[in-house]
Amino acid sequence: MVDIQRIAFMVVGLFLIASALPELVNIVITTLTLWVIGGKQVLIELIIVFFLKVGLGFWLLLGSHGIIKLIHLTQRE
Repeated sequence: MVDIQRIAFMVVGLFLIASALPELVNIVITTLTLWVIGGKQVLIELIIVFFLKVGLGFWLLLGSHGIIKLIHLTQRE
């Protein structure tokens, strides 16, 4: 059961990372566009969302063992 949960968290992590990579292209294009126009708020939001997705994806991918332990601890109580 634990292995299935670990694999599920890893799959979700990979999905988040894979879905964030096309946003990187969007950030680069938006950066070049906004550099000319001067709109920085949209750029900051895009960068924050990108790093949150990638960070959460890597955390789920690499740290799934700790998440599973936390789930089992909360189920015991």
